[in-house]
Amino acid sequence: MLINIPARMHCGVPLLLIALFVTVNSSILLAHPPTASAPGRASPRHRGQVTTTTSYAFEVVFQRNETRVYLYDRSLRPASARGLRGEVVMRVRGNSNLYRYPLEYTAVDARSGKQDYLVARVDVSKIRDGDMQVTFDLVGLPARGEPAARFTQTFALTQAAPVVTVSAVTRDDSAAIARQGKCVVMDTKLGDHGRPIKLLVGKQAIYVCCKGCINKVKKNPSLYFGR
Repeated sequence: MLINIPARMHCGVPLLLIALFVTVNSSILLAHPPTASAPGRASPRHRGQVTTTTSYAFEVVFQRNETRVYLYDRSLRPASARGLRGEVVMRVRGNSNLYRYPLEYTAVDARSGKQDYLVARVDVSKIRDGDMQVTFDLVGLPARGEPAARFTQTFALTQAAPVVTVSAVTRDDSAAIARQGKCVVMDTKLGDHGRPIKLLVGKQAIYVCCKGCINKVKKNPSLYFGR
């Protein structure tokens, strides 16, 4: 449930600091459904919406009961959110109230390979996609030239990652293999490393050149899905 809070900064963010925020128009690089990144470029890991600023990229994952913010560098390589703080300001279409929630740091086990993040715990399950503007105010960023940032995104629930399964290749796949031409992971011609392997990403079939590519697709299907 959205809770109306008076329009003032809290969670330790001084009002004077607002004037120092770097205001950036929302530039969404990845929304759902995701598209593949350019070769040699890292990819957001969580299927969220990404906004870039001068020094950073911020991936926002809207879930029904919480909103997460993941930090990356400009090349979309993960960076730690430790030391960051701030708030989210939500404005629902047709409602003049502003709803403010603190962003809290959430650590993860470094051995898990997962990425730490900031989180605002708020129930948005009754909000329809496109019916809310969400502004993020962050401070504590490590770059000297950009110690704080502000950006706005349009609310849309983040879709869960599709399930990736291995499927048998049949004669009916010949035309699809020819159309795809190259392995979505290695960018080499399908068939150069043996019989192509068919993967179902959700219901969409894609083809890879060898077993070594299977786990790469399973680990980050958004990087290859739709390529």
